Amino acid sequence: MDDGTAESLVLVVEADGRALRDGGPEGLRERVRAAVRDGQRLEPELVVLVRRGALPKTSSGKVQRRETRRRYLEGEFGAVQVTQVPQVTPVPVAPVPEVTR
Repeated sequence: MDDGTAESLVLVVEADGRALRDGGPEGLRERVRAAVRDGQRLEPELVVLVRRGALPKTSSGKVQRRETRRRYLEGEFGAVQVTQVPQVTPVPVAPVPEVTR
């Protein structure tokens, strides 16, 4: 999301009953947050959990990101839970040494 002054990462995640039972919405939110942080070194601003099948998809099964964004902004998702993620200090990454030949 871009509000004109800053960008923030908002994730809309489909969740079924099994995912919510294993630690509840808060546990799922933390697992998603950890996966994004570990894989992308980003911290989501918001994690929105929606019911399975709620995300708009193309005929080939890809998530329609623009439509998802529009629906989120319009409040059209029947959200299971929206959780504000606390701001954290980014983890510093050591520079990769240059390889000389």
